[in-house]
Order: sequence, then structure tokens, then C-alpha cells
Amino acid sequence: MNSTSLPTDRLAALVARKLHVLELLVRLARQQLALIESEDQGRLMSLLSAKQSLLSQLAEVELQLDPFRADEPQARLWRTPQARAACRRQAELGADKLAELLELEKEGEIELVRRRDSVVRLHNVHSANDAGRAYAKCSAGQPCGLALCDEG
Repeated sequence: MNSTSLPTDRLAALVARKLHVLELLVRLARQQLALIESEDQGRLMSLLSAKQSLLSQLAEVELQLDPFRADEPQARLWRTPQARAACRRQAELGADKLAELLELEKEGEIELVRRRDSVVRLHNVHSANDAGRAYAKCSAGQPCGLALCDEG
């Protein structure tokens, strides 16, 4: 085969790029989960910003892969059977990484909701305690409520 570029060369490069971005996203998702658990909001915000950039890159790669989706895989012309197999392996690894990423994202969401609910419960307990103290003052004969008019 000559040295001219084949469409499958581009496909292989895009699949490799997608796998690389997914690997980075998985790494960040693991860090994100750790930051959620440690309640490090500042670093979490920085990480989310970096993650957004990678998600944009992933979306761009997916757009570039779109023309290949209509192709019949068996009709593609590859330089070698090894090149076809390598691309297939990377595509399978990419699918595995995507599944792992989605699972990590789900875990992070569950943890955030759990922590939010915990904060809401804590706020409700404080509000109930404040109300209880105010009621106790009124029961003890101390002034309670607002004086709405001046009697005199």
C-alpha cells in the first residue's frame, strides 16, 4: 500500500483521541468524587472547569466521528488487519471507559444529593431548636412576638 492517507487512518486517530479524553475524564471523575467526600468546594470548582474543557473536546471528537457511523465496518479499507484490530480494541476500551465514567458520575451525584439532604436536615434541626427556644421564652413570661402598636 502507498503512503497516502486512508479514511481509516483518520478513524483510528479519532478513536485513539476519544479513548485518551475518556481516560482523562475518568481520572478527573475519581478526583471529583474524592473532593465531594472531603467537601473541598474550591478545588471541586477548579476540577469541574477542567472537566468541562475535556467534555467539549469529547463532543468535538464525537462530531468528527459522525461521518464514520454510516459506514459499513466490514467495507472499510485498512492498511493492515492489525490496524483494524488495534482500532477495534481502542473503541472497546473507550466504551468501557465511558461506562466507568457514567458510573463515577452517578456515584458523585448520589453523594452530592446525600450531602445536600444532610445540610437541609441540619438546617431544619437548627430552625426547630430556634423555634423551641423562642417558645420557651414566651412560656417563661418573657416578651415574645413583635410589638405592633404603642399602647400608652
